[in-house]
Amino acid sequence: MADQDTSLPVRSEADGNDERVHVKIVDYAAPDTVDNQMEVSEKLAHIRNFGEDPSGTKTAQVLSEEGFTNSQGDYDVTNNTRPSSSGIIVHDRTATPDETDQNIRATGVTNGTVHAQDTAIHLSDGSEVSLANPLPVFPTTTSPGDGVVDYDAATAVAKGASSTHTYIVTALKTLSALKIWCSASGKMKVEVKVGPTGSTVTKFVGFNSTSNPNICIDIKAELEIAAGDLVEVIKTNRDLQAQDLYSTIQGIEY
Repeated sequence: MADQDTSLPVRSEADGNDERVHVKIVDYAAPDTVDNQMEVSEKLAHIRNFGEDPSGTKTAQVLSEEGFTNSQGDYDVTNNTRPSSSGIIVHDRTATPDETDQNIRATGVTNGTVHAQDTAIHLSDGSEVSLANPLPVFPTTTSPGDGVVDYDAATAVAKGASSTHTYIVTALKTLSALKIWCSASGKMKVEVKVGPTGSTVTKFVGFNSTSNPNICIDIKAELEIAAGDLVEVIKTNRDLQAQDLYSTIQGIEY
């Protein structure tokens, strides 16, 4: 006669007013070993969650101090060869954004070896900056560096002779926003040279006239002069007799 498929209920002995079955979760291979039995304390089951690292080694997962799963995004050749990576999701613009507004993926562009995230400048009301809707810019009284105003007066420079006004850029500084102002009562020529001592290079030349006795060379920020380099303003008297030649070197050192 074949065995009969039957089941019997499990019933524990009385435990106070309860009758209950106590179940211990253990390792099937070594159930009596203490380290192979689930620990329960404070009415909580203490479980260590394990996963495999890139090499296949089982490793315990860890949490932050607040109980959140750690997401390590820094590459390490030994400890984190497969760092976590997540894209930036931007909320739709609304007065009170919440999770349902997380719909926009940020974009970027690569230029050579530089990988940059796209950004957009808008006015405070969110409107686009354009020629018809410009971004207002206001001057500040705070200078981005140290102002340079270096004045020189060459007196009684003979006809055809020259006088050089030299400025040396301060150590550990860079000179930019250069402006040269020269003036004479008669005809003069101005040559502006920059560079290291003994090897300055001509960058600008200017002449005055009877109707405009002043020479203004405004170099802005396109030309930056390194610490220790020279700015030379060579003033040549092109009048018929000796005269005084004046010059001022202006700029910002930072």
